[in-house]
This record gives sequence, C-alpha cells and structure tokens, in this order.
Amino acid sequence: MGAFWLLSFLVFGLFGWMLFKAYRYTTLSVGAESPEFHRVTRSFPAWRYFTRTTPLWLGVMSILGMLIAWLALSMLFTDFGAAVVLMLVLGMLGFILIPVWKLEMQYWNLVRGVAVTFDPQTPFFEVEHAGQKVRLIPGDVARVEVHQAQGRLEHGYLLFFLHDGRVLRLPWLFFFLHEFLEKCFGSVPREVYRHRIPWVRPLPVSS
Repeated sequence: MGAFWLLSFLVFGLFGWMLFKAYRYTTLSVGAESPEFHRVTRSFPAWRYFTRTTPLWLGVMSILGMLIAWLALSMLFTDFGAAVVLMLVLGMLGFILIPVWKLEMQYWNLVRGVAVTFDPQTPFFEVEHAGQKVRLIPGDVARVEVHQAQGRLEHGYLLFFLHDGRVLRLPWLFFFLHEFLEKCFGSVPREVYRHRIPWVRPLPVSS
C-alpha cells in the first residue's frame, strides 16, 4: 500500500509540475512577463534558480547516487561482486552528474544578485548588480556573441561588445525565448557559437 501511495505521489506530482511549467511558459512568452510587449524585470533568487528542470533532475539523480553508495557499502562484506557492480554504476553516474553540477554552479554565479529590466518601447535593457546599473540601447552595442549548447543543455550566454570597449555577459536565462533580442536588437551584428558544453570562460577583450 505504501508503494502505491508513493507511486501516485510521484505521478501526480510530475503531472502538476508539467502543468505549472506550461503556465510559466505562457506567462514568460506571451503573458505579463514577456519583455516583447511589456516592461519587465527578471531576476533569479536561489529558490527560483534551483527549482528549474535541470537542478531538480540533478537533485533526484544525486539522491539516487547516495542510495546506490549506501547499498554498495552495506553489501561490501556480504556480496562483494554486487557491491563492485554498484560502485561502477555510481562511478558512471558521477561522471555525468559532477560536470553538470559544476556547470549549474558556474551559471548560478552569473545570475546571483543580478536583475535585468527590459523595456520594448524605448527599447533598452538595464542590468543591475551590486548597486550598479548599466543601461544598453541598440546603438551602444557593436556586436553580440551567442554561446549555446549543441545538445539538450539549457545553458548558454550572450556577450555584448560595447562601443566603449566593455564586454557584458548575460546568461540566456534572462532572455527566455529571445523575442526581445530579435525585435529590439535585431540590427546589431551577431555571431553564434555552439559548444558541446558551454563552460563559463574568462571574458574576452573587446575588439
């Protein structure tokens, strides 16, 4: 009976999460939080950043890894062969999870304490961090570099090379479906780079 309730909770919990994600998708793309039509401010406090799909998946898989490790240690002196197999499975799991966790933490450092305000009427977007603000209009930007993942990873970032020599980096998370960028900054030259894993590298020097 306990297994039935646990399975029911997982199924209905997943269904509820999918409905919530569909609602958020609509709100962010064409609703009240779409910067294509409305002035909006986006930020990522810890609860919002780590309740995205990727961190939640990583959390579930990490818990599974801890359970496998506990099971392997408990079987070490009773069934050595099975323990070795479990440790190999754990190693393969860690080979996948550790780099993705590292990537998540890199992007968390990029969004932590940052708020981006979009105004499609002017148009401009303003980046606020540590009490300082930078406001950009299309005429301020010499070119844009788009760095994104080749596969299913949702990570990626934009580099804005300004005419005054500064380089501003913002993760894709702030731009969501990127309509604002297309509509308001579509005249700015853009270069697209695809990476197997879009690690956060040191900022380049503007040309």
